[in-house]
This record gives sequence, structure tokens and C-alpha cells, in this order.
Amino acid sequence: MKLSEWAQIAEIVGGAAIIASLVFVGIEVRENTFVVRAQSDRAIDQQNVALNIVVAENADFAEILVRGEADRGSLDPAELARFDNYCLARFGAYENVVGNFSEGFISSDEFEIWTRHFEDRFRRPGYRQCWINYREGFFPRFRAWADARYDID
Repeated sequence: MKLSEWAQIAEIVGGAAIIASLVFVGIEVRENTFVVRAQSDRAIDQQNVALNIVVAENADFAEILVRGEADRGSLDPAELARFDNYCLARFGAYENVVGNFSEGFISSDEFEIWTRHFEDRFRRPGYRQCWINYREGFFPRFRAWADARYDID
């Protein structure tokens, strides 16, 4: 066999190796995307569960939350601080949902469920006022999304 024939064979083998590498990288990227989506979904759920547990395990705070949702003005300064911090944690959780949806880490079906949850919770006057007070501390993309649901200019 001539040297030029060996060179052609080496070129074919090299091309096949490149194609195999690209297929492998594609499979790895797809698997990694699935893992990232699963981790993102799990983190959002864990954050939500942790916030729900705070209320479920603390009757005093549950009472503060109920009053604060209806009227932040009914809370004394210490209660207001607790209520506002809880709201800020909720806002942060929703900001994560919006960001993860924008990055393609959660499905549109799941995002719709979270959006309904957000809209239900934040129709309450106390949350709305808290949002107005603290909205500037959140990323512009989330602010625009939340403001649209609150009809805030």
C-alpha cells in the first residue's frame, strides 16, 4: 500500500473520530441539560416547601401572615419586619422561577402553575404594598414581569 493510500485512510479515520466526538458531546450536553432542569425544579420546590413550613410550624407567624396579607398597617414594627422578610423570600422564589423559565430550565406548563400561584398570593393587599416598597431590589426582568401582574407602571 502506498503512503498516499495510508494518508487517505488516516484522514477517513480522523473524520470518523471527529464525528463520534461531536455525537458524544451532543449526548453529554443533552444529559447535562436534563440534570440542570431537574436540579432547578427541585431547588424551586425546596424553597417553596421551606417557606410553607415556616407558616405551618409557627402559629404566631401564621397569624402575622394572615393579618399582614390583608393590611400591613395592622402589624407592629417587629411583625412588619417578619412579614416583609417573608414576602421578600417569596418574591425571591418567584424571581428564580421567572429566571429559570427564561433560561429554559422549567417548562411552560410548570411556569403557568407558578404564575397562577404568584398571582393568587400577590392579589392580597399586603403583598402588593410590600412589592411596591421593595421592588427596586429585584432584577429588571422580574420587576417587569411582576409589575405587569400588579398593573404597576
